[in-house]
Amino acid sequence: MFIEDKNFLNNEQKKHLKNNVLGDNFPWYWSDHAVNEKDGTGYFSHQVLLRPDGGTYENRINSSYYDFFEDIFKSFCKNNNLEYKEILRICLNASISSKQKESIIHKDHDFPCKHMLIYLSDIADNIGHTYIYEKDKKTMFKKIKPEMYKGVCWDWKYRSAEPPSMGRRVVIVYTFIKIKL
Repeated sequence: MFIEDKNFLNNEQKKHLKNNVLGDNFPWYWSDHAVNEKDGTGYFSHQVLLRPDGGTYENRINSSYYDFFEDIFKSFCKNNNLEYKEILRICLNASISSKQKESIIHKDHDFPCKHMLIYLSDIADNIGHTYIYEKDKKTMFKKIKPEMYKGVCWDWKYRSAEPPSMGRRVVIVYTFIKIKL
């Protein structure tokens, strides 16, 4: 399964994203690594809904922006007839130029789930792609070009991303469990 949708956000959502999330006053937090301590890929993030690590499902909302990002998720699902059981994670990632050509190939969870990315920036120099891989971590399933307000969704697979050569690459990351896997 792979879904790509460029027309699910309404004008109010786009305006809020542009003026607030991509504006000067949105809180971003630095992380020295994207996947593990050895990857050398620092980035900025804003964790909206924390992962249910260790089976903890309580007190996971980590941002006053939760309702807004949940609404965006629901817009994508409604526009694409996706029924979901539970959102597992919501996180915004902003990556900047790096010596690394690509992040470590990884999965966000050790159990089957769906992934959704919503791009909040265009990449002018054709760098900043997301790569989705099959379970051998070598066979590419999809190469996704970042385009402002484009959402993509796929089944549980490995992924990685290129940092931009300049500017920032901003994406909303969702993981969720669909009603029928």
